[in-house]
Amino acid sequence: MITRAGLVVAALVALGTTACGGAGEGAHTRAPAKDASTKNEPARAQDPVLVCADTRESVPADQIARIEIQGARVPQELCTRVKHGIGRPLDDQRVDDDVRALYADGRVEDIIVLREEGARTVLVYSVRMRPPIVTFEIQGADPSGALPAGVVLERPEVADPGIVRAMTSDATREMRGAGYLHATVDFEMTPREGGVALVLRVAPGPRAIVRAVRFEGPSSDRARELSASMRTTAGKPLERQALERDVLVIQADGYDKGRLTTTVAEPELVESDGGAAVEIVLRVNEGPVFRLGKVSFEGDLIGPVKTYERDFWTSKPGAIFSRTVVATDIERIRAFHESRGSIVDVNPSVELDAAHEKVDVKVRIEQRR
Repeated sequence: MITRAGLVVAALVALGTTACGGAGEGAHTRAPAKDASTKNEPARAQDPVLVCADTRESVPADQIARIEIQGARVPQELCTRVKHGIGRPLDDQRVDDDVRALYADGRVEDIIVLREEGARTVLVYSVRMRPPIVTFEIQGADPSGALPAGVVLERPEVADPGIVRAMTSDATREMRGAGYLHATVDFEMTPREGGVALVLRVAPGPRAIVRAVRFEGPSSDRARELSASMRTTAGKPLERQALERDVLVIQADGYDKGRLTTTVAEPELVESDGGAAVEIVLRVNEGPVFRLGKVSFEGDLIGPVKTYERDFWTSKPGAIFSRTVVATDIERIRAFHESRGSIVDVNPSVELDAAHEKVDVKVRIEQRR
């Protein structure tokens, strides 16, 4: 049986004996796979063998008596990923699961699955391990030779292009988020004696300084009000995380002032000086101011509706709707129930009346079961 770097098991009966079997077994050799080649073969007859499971008891010929992992530099703990078990017939699904688990280790590059039949039936996972990183170098950075703050480039355990590519992608994203708008990180792997040499090339480029923040939509007075709540200001380095927070703050400020249809478009970055400076354009559509309409309470109430309206709901009909005020009132209701030994969820739902610029609120109180 053989499968290469895949999960479909095909039967292959290997005639003869193996030269690397366990103590007490006769010598026999494995038949080569039909699709095996010198270039692709992940393990060779001289490679070490890990015995993951073995039994000296007599088992039927169609049942697995021994499970091995064969290959150079195979760590002992790899056996813990093999779950097929001995004393049972070959199970394609269990073999598939084992192959997936071995690949998931991250250190295995290629797998061939073999079933050898002779005096005893042996299930072999013939593996090629990824080569180790023997040298690790980072080239390029800012003029001081340091990487930008928050960027981490660590030496991987093995030469796995997928892991290295993910690491360089994360580093590139972090640098661009910190204002290095044209940052790049790439890598090169070169074979060396005993493994692979890994070189990471970092090119941060200039860090963008915010030249100006310009609003489109709000009045000049409203723009100044919104600017005062932002962390992104002229003269500071651009930080995308702070800018994302600022967009949320602008939206929340609108909701607190009754502008429930406030939208903020994706910020536009207008670069200058080769990316060393940037103007941020924020297009904000605040819409009309909504006032509170009808408020109703339903569910597991522990008092008259008027008690909730009078003692816990401070926002009255006709007042400008404020999400912060509503959230405070909800906490007041929850605390009232808790003081009476009742743990509840308080869930508000709103219905906008765009024609009359009103918002009705329905507050449902549900006892936790």
